[in-house]
Amino acid sequence: CWQRQTAGAQPMPQTRWHRFFADRKNSRGGFSKLFFIVHPDGYIAFRRGYRVGTAGAQEARIVDIIAATDEARSDLWQVMCGIDLVETIEVTLPVGDPLLTLLTDRRVPAVTGVKDGLWVRLMDVPAALSARTYAIDTDLTIGVEDPFLNAGGAFRFVSRDGHAEVTRTDADPDVTVSSSVLGSMYLGAHRARQFAAAGRVAATSEKALHEFDLVFGTPSQPQIGWHF
Repeated sequence: CWQRQTAGAQPMPQTRWHRFFADRKNSRGGFSKLFFIVHPDGYIAFRRGYRVGTAGAQEARIVDIIAATDEARSDLWQVMCGIDLVETIEVTLPVGDPLLTLLTDRRVPAVTGVKDGLWVRLMDVPAALSARTYAIDTDLTIGVEDPFLNAGGAFRFVSRDGHAEVTRTDADPDVTVSSSVLGSMYLGAHRARQFAAAGRVAATSEKALHEFDLVFGTPSQPQIGWHF
C-alpha cells in the first residue's frame, strides 16, 4: 500500500531485510538493539542510547519509519514522542514530510542536514513518461536534450485522465529541457518553474510552462524507502 502511493518507492531486497532483522551488534553504532512500534498501517524501528557529552541524556535514533496513512503517521509519532526518559529523537525524513505540521511547536525540531538519496536517469523517454500518472490533462511537445545517449528529441506528450501517450514527433517543442532536468522532475521532487527561473527550462509560452509545471506534480515528495 505504501509503495503504491509513494513516488519512487522500491521494495527492499530480501538480503537487506535479513540484515535488518539480524540486527548485528557491530551495526548498532553504540546504541541498543532494535525496538519497534507497530501500527496496522505502519511501523517505527528505533534504537536507544546516550548522547555524547551529556550526563545520561537518552537519545532515540529512528532507523526506519513507514506510514501508509496519515492516521498511522500521527499515531506512531504520538507514541514515539511519549517514550520515557528520551530527550532527543534523531530521524531522517524526506523533504516535505508532514512531521512539522503534527507538532504544536514547529520550532522545536532542528534540521541538521539535507542530502540526496534517490537519482533518476531516463534511458527511454517515451517508455518512462508513459509509465507514471499525471496531475492534469495537457497536450505538449517536449524537447529533450540528451547528447550522452542520443536518446533525446521531440516528443508529443498527451495526458488524459491521469495517463499519458508519448510519441516521437518532428514538431517544434513547446518546452525544452535536458535529460538531467527531466530526470529531476520525473518523480515530482522538483518543479519546472524552479528550473525555468534558473534558465534550465525553455518554454514558448507562459501557458506551456504552466502546464508543464503542473502536470508532473505529485501529492507527496518521492522516497525510495531504504538506503543503498
